[in-house]
Amino acid sequence: MQQVIKWVALLAVLAALLFAFWPRPVPVDVARVGYRALAETVSEQGRTRVRNRFQVSAPVAGHLQRLELEAGDKVQQGQLLAMIAPGTARLLDSREYSEAAAALDGAHAAKSISLARLSQARENVRLAEQDSARIESLYAGHSVGLAELQRAQRDLANARAEVTAAQSELALREAEIKAAASRLAGQQTLTNASAHVGGSDMGAKTNTEAAVPVLAPISGTVLQVLQKSAQEVLPGTLLLELADLDRELEVLVELLTSDAVRVSPGDAVEINDWGGAPLRGTVDRVEPGGFIKFSALGVEEQRVNTLIRFSGSAVERARLGDGFRVDCTITTWSAEQVLSVPISALFRQGDAWAVFKVVNDRLELVPLEIGHKNASYAEVLAGLSEDDIVVLYPDPQLAPGVKVIQRDE
Repeated sequence: MQQVIKWVALLAVLAALLFAFWPRPVPVDVARVGYRALAETVSEQGRTRVRNRFQVSAPVAGHLQRLELEAGDKVQQGQLLAMIAPGTARLLDSREYSEAAAALDGAHAAKSISLARLSQARENVRLAEQDSARIESLYAGHSVGLAELQRAQRDLANARAEVTAAQSELALREAEIKAAASRLAGQQTLTNASAHVGGSDMGAKTNTEAAVPVLAPISGTVLQVLQKSAQEVLPGTLLLELADLDRELEVLVELLTSDAVRVSPGDAVEINDWGGAPLRGTVDRVEPGGFIKFSALGVEEQRVNTLIRFSGSAVERARLGDGFRVDCTITTWSAEQVLSVPISALFRQGDAWAVFKVVNDRLELVPLEIGHKNASYAEVLAGLSEDDIVVLYPDPQLAPGVKVIQRDE
């Protein structure tokens, strides 16, 4: 009897151990393969701009009356914008003329300094490129560490940024030269005009009394008022900027060149995050020339300008103006009924994509051929059929043949 009890106890222990260590189904998340609408998109931030803006300038020299218009005001073609009483603009006195001439000389000197800085910055880039190439070669041969390579790349990025800053400074100096030269040129114009008017009393009376109206060249919106107060102006002095925001507003998006090659004129665009309801648009043009731009982290990126025209009524974007930030989603491909699998089910198997398919509660490794894809789904070209069950977020420890059970939601 005691012998029987011992055997029963031994069998009970063995049964308990077998139950404890017997493989149990692994809980997994699953999804069903099926047909659905699928679209491939490119998303990027952009900004609005006016294709054609009109700069209204003074047609004659004289006294500009105070402008009552404000930025954002609507004007009609032919509407009176400003009045200028010609012939009242005074000549510069000797002190002001000397100051203007000195400003021109100083602007030329500043330009020379900017040219020297630009030349030095370009030389620094050349040296930084040589150093970066040398460090990359040493890093490939395991002669230097990653920190040294990153230092060389950072120095190169900083050197290129210095070139950009030097080019901007040079452009500023050239603008200062233009402004100073324009003031002196205007002085010469007024001198000639004064000599001409002085020969005829009737001519002088006509010039000082007949006010010249400045009319709106188009119907549109005032973008900015450049000369608000009453003052003396010279011919060509910019007074204000106009644009037809209803017809001339577009979106400029700087796409990575790797994304731009997938975009074509006519592609549909959804415009969001501008402060109102989503807007529609179409790609108008992808410019053929790219340019280098540095990201916020200092990474050099090759980008290309892509221009988007708005679709739909201008009333929908009535509060959208020039220079506003927007988010654009460009649809480069779409179809209504596409056999697709969730992106979260895919993983790399060598050089190909694969999924774990659940067949009779066990895993089966299935290689896939996929086509178009977006952030959520990928098109299945071969490997799966409708209603197949696949594992989502597959754990690296999963293997073919493992028994699984669907995780409770």
